[in-house]
This record gives sequence, C-alpha cells and structure tokens, in this order.
Amino acid sequence: MNTLLAIDCLPSQWTNDTLATLLSGFSGIRRSHVMANKDNRPLGFAT
Repeated sequence: MNTLLAIDCLPSQWTNDTLATLLSGFSGIRRSHVMANKDNRPLGFAT
C-alpha cells in the first residue's frame, strides 16, 4: 500500500481494517468503529 502515504503513520492493522471497511461501505465503518474501540485504538474520523 505504498500509494497511501497520507495514512502511512497509522498502525498497519488499523489501516488495513479501515480500508477494507471503507470498500465494504458505511455499515462496515460502523463495525470497524466498534472493533477499534474494543482494541482501545482511537479513530480519526470517529466522534
């Protein structure tokens, strides 16, 4: 994922999960939000 330099600073697993959910749709983003919160990883676009 060399083309995604803008988010290269994020943990690789978080980035991969987020990209996968973005491709899956907004409902996927909500699932990722819950999972990320369980892992205590803050989401930049989550409120």
